Amino acid sequence: MTDPLPIIATTDDEESLASDIRQLRAGLQRRSEFLESEIATALGAQIESRNSRSAQFRADVVVDRGHQLPPLAVEIKLWQYRLLAKNLSNRIIELLGQSVEMRRELPYGAQLALAIVIVGDRGTDWNEQRLDRDSVLNRATVRLASLLSERRDDAGYDRIIVGLSAVRGSQWWALEARFGGPTLLPDFAAAISHLERPPAEEVQRSDANKSREGLPPRILLVADEWNSRKGGISTFNRELAVAFADVGCEVHVAVPEADSTERDAALEKRVTLVVPPSIPGVKGNEILLTRPRFEDDEYEPDIVVGHGRILGPYAYALQNNFFRVARRVHFVHTDAEMLESAKEQAGGPSRMLTVEDRQRTEVELAVSASLVAGVGPLLAESITHAMRGWPAPRPEVVNFLPGLRDWGDVVDPTDVPPRRQVLLIARAEDIESKGIDIAVEAMLDAINRFPANAVDSPLLIVRGVPDAKADAVKRRLDAIASPHVQILLRPYRSDENTIKLDLWQSRVVIMPSRHEGFGLAAYEAIAAGVPVLISQDSGLARLLIEKVPDGERVIPREILPVRGDTAVNAEIWGQALYETLSDPSSAFLRAAHVRNEVLANITWNDSVQKLLCGVGYHTLHDCASL
Repeated sequence: MTDPLPIIATTDDEESLASDIRQLRAGLQRRSEFLESEIATALGAQIESRNSRSAQFRADVVVDRGHQLPPLAVEIKLWQYRLLAKNLSNRIIELLGQSVEMRRELPYGAQLALAIVIVGDRGTDWNEQRLDRDSVLNRATVRLASLLSERRDDAGYDRIIVGLSAVRGSQWWALEARFGGPTLLPDFAAAISHLERPPAEEVQRSDANKSREGLPPRILLVADEWNSRKGGISTFNRELAVAFADVGCEVHVAVPEADSTERDAALEKRVTLVVPPSIPGVKGNEILLTRPRFEDDEYEPDIVVGHGRILGPYAYALQNNFFRVARRVHFVHTDAEMLESAKEQAGGPSRMLTVEDRQRTEVELAVSASLVAGVGPLLAESITHAMRGWPAPRPEVVNFLPGLRDWGDVVDPTDVPPRRQVLLIARAEDIESKGIDIAVEAMLDAINRFPANAVDSPLLIVRGVPDAKADAVKRRLDAIASPHVQILLRPYRSDENTIKLDLWQSRVVIMPSRHEGFGLAAYEAIAAGVPVLISQDSGLARLLIEKVPDGERVIPREILPVRGDTAVNAEIWGQALYETLSDPSSAFLRAAHVRNEVLANITWNDSVQKLLCGVGYHTLHDCASL
């Protein structure tokens, strides 16, 4: 391992004779790049071209050290000793700010190191220099030592080395204490070893992992409820928690509050609900920023799980403030940019600023996680795309495919509902994004395809109307719906029995959303064995294309277009509705086939084991087989 310091000093002597300022700057640039290359080689890392860096504060060298240790990011600076006295304070302030920015951009827990090389004047012999109290060199080391991180915030560096470059008497020092002097290192190899040494908390992580070697991982999921009063993410989180428990994990779910009925229901599934102690004046989800009360005061999870930009910040806070040795998995449930675009109306206001803020939050939560899980192929693809250009190493993204819900039984395909009932389950106030206008026009098209004297005219049920917005939703639908289309609005309900009755009474469930990250409502219909017609712009559509072949069709018959001319799309949907409603026996036999194909290819068990493999837990299963 060749020490770069004498080479840099020799180059400096040659370049100091240059009279052109541009030559001097070019020479400094070349020496900086040489130093970066040498340190990267010593660390076994690939150095990125400066031109490829998309972030102003990206570290010069980043080393991916696998699952056992966090990535190591090294910021490298080359300073001229003769200029140091004039701008030392400004440089220290700049380094502190850069440390904050880099920690925000790097994966959570990344170890941040600083390598400073101070190039002496011509003829300098560092062995003859003294660290007098008032010397520039002493002031520089004291100020640099103040940059050592105390891990109480995002400022500072975990490791700092200082190289003193000269043709003779080059030295490497390590700064190990915020208020102590430097430690002289024997050589360049020792300096690299100092950079690589993990911080105390990573040693703690390693020791904790060894003490629990062979034991199932402890999972802490963060949610705003156990039941599903607030929608699909609550249902997803509950079933995810149960799936972790089913493969042998020790599972806790942190919620703002839970009554005895909810606690008992969770315990029946081998899941423990934990609640933070109450704080006067703090209500709702904000209490999740504090440590939950566990049965064991020393409890430490191995994995913390958060969901999206709403609940994800609480998982981030729990890991960052209380469970620093845990790994964090961030689930992505929506693509903010595509979703907000689908809500925009022609001639209406732009949602650009809303999109940018929400997307930024989602991506920051993702890049700082140990592992990212996109729910379905569309969201896995979108978050992978959104993280492009952020500093490497970025966390792995897995395409997480949830298993089908167990309804207890399925609709008998030989006993179809007598009424031509069409069911749409969605937040009905989002008429544009949920494609309710497409549904209304398609219903009229389907009705017109039946004989004029047909007794049983198709009926559209819209489940998911907020109580406070029922009148507004009705007025909007009245304005766009033909009087020949019968529409029944039903309020949003979270209890499973209500949704089950809707499903069992319907001949088809439709999801004409202009964008749907996954499509849990239609997925639940598939689980019940009910025919579905779904948006081509959805994660569920991608899943069916991959997992459920449909003869010679490239795209399964359940998948229909939603982009472009609404009238054209409504006609296509109307034709599909007519075929499904007029031949329910064939439709329900096809639905049974779709369900069986999904069951054969996707299970909760396989999906959570793939997730555990992604964060380095291989004790429960053979990761190579997944």
